[in-house]
Amino acid sequence: MWAMARMFCESRRIWFRGILLPVCFYSAALSAECEDGQAASVDAAIHALEDANPAIRGDAVERLAHRPEPRSVAALIEALKDENPEVRRKAAEALRGGKDASAAAALIDTLNDGDPTVRWSAAAALGSAGRVDVLETALRGREPLVRRGVARALGYVADPAATGILLDALNDASPEVREAAAASLGAIRNRAAMPALAQALNDTDPSVRWEAAVALDGLKEPAAARPLIDAFEDSEVGFRAKLTQALLDIGEPAVDPLIEALRARDSDVRSGALETLGRLGPAAVERLIARSGDSDPVLRGRVAEALAEIGRPAVGSLVAALRDPDWRVRSEAASTLGRIEDPRAGEALRALARESAPLAAALPEWIAKAESGSELRLIEALSILGSADMARIFLNCGNPDLVEAGRRWLEDHGQEASAKRGKLGKALLWGGLDKSG
Repeated sequence: MWAMARMFCESRRIWFRGILLPVCFYSAALSAECEDGQAASVDAAIHALEDANPAIRGDAVERLAHRPEPRSVAALIEALKDENPEVRRKAAEALRGGKDASAAAALIDTLNDGDPTVRWSAAAALGSAGRVDVLETALRGREPLVRRGVARALGYVADPAATGILLDALNDASPEVREAAAASLGAIRNRAAMPALAQALNDTDPSVRWEAAVALDGLKEPAAARPLIDAFEDSEVGFRAKLTQALLDIGEPAVDPLIEALRARDSDVRSGALETLGRLGPAAVERLIARSGDSDPVLRGRVAEALAEIGRPAVGSLVAALRDPDWRVRSEAASTLGRIEDPRAGEALRALARESAPLAAALPEWIAKAESGSELRLIEALSILGSADMARIFLNCGNPDLVEAGRRWLEDHGQEASAKRGKLGKALLWGGLDKSG
């Protein structure tokens, strides 16, 4: 029948004028044979693999793919050596999912094909067949291109049993193999791979670092937060964006490590942590406010910056923090609200200002009275209406809480926390006035 179809084409002088019509007539001939239940269709397809036209050879491969009998498999294995890469690619795809040992061996050899699409199809075919044992053998002692294809194929298997093999491949001398191993570990999503993937964030090759970050993003493992944050030292913008996304996907468990990273010496780490906290938004607000009373002025400033970066979503919690039992938290909340443009923030601060104005105006009298509990109100006045002079009065008054509040205010405003006197020229002492000044 194939001969008849060819004669028909030749009689109309169109055999060598194109590809589409010969393929159509060939397909029609084989379809007729299939409908007749003729086993000769396999023979015709195998015969067509010797045709000079690569399109016909490719169509024959596709036909054989639906006939998993031994002679079809043998013909497809032979087609893996075809001179045309598209035919080879189709042959690799046709062998996908098969369990034939000779086909697996041929596909492993094809992982070294000169065409990347053929290599990829061979890897996919091996992976879909679940041949972890065959792939493990192929991953050792072969050319880097083959090892890379095998490492990729193990990702298609997505079998946790392949984790150990891929962890070894993360130490391969070839960066391409390490990249493929990281990508496949990401596909498998085995938490046991987390430490090795975290280490791979420091790989010398940027592609390996990228795939490691992608894999860790898929794991969403809280323990990965710290190495992801440390990797912000890499200045590549796209990679930093991937790190940020991985941390966002970890979510609230990443907040505390991110806050600690605000202390980092490396500016890229600090900026990455700050940006991520800002994007975490409400999930980070309460933890940030809780840390706003820290004794480290540098951290306090960066916490305030992070809250200001979050902006309006943080206002409600910051307003509530104005009544926190810890005056340090109240003070920082007031300071941070002043940096956020929101009607609620302005209203809360104005209300506090009205309450604090009388205390600020009569500051010497309040310090002289030294009434128990008045320290908290005085500190609130400093937070809302304070100035460097008021802070230095506190610093020199002798009351431990006011001394600390004055020092913190000066530190947070970038001024020297020294014993320099204010405009009064005298030290207002808690419980009396120093006449010696």
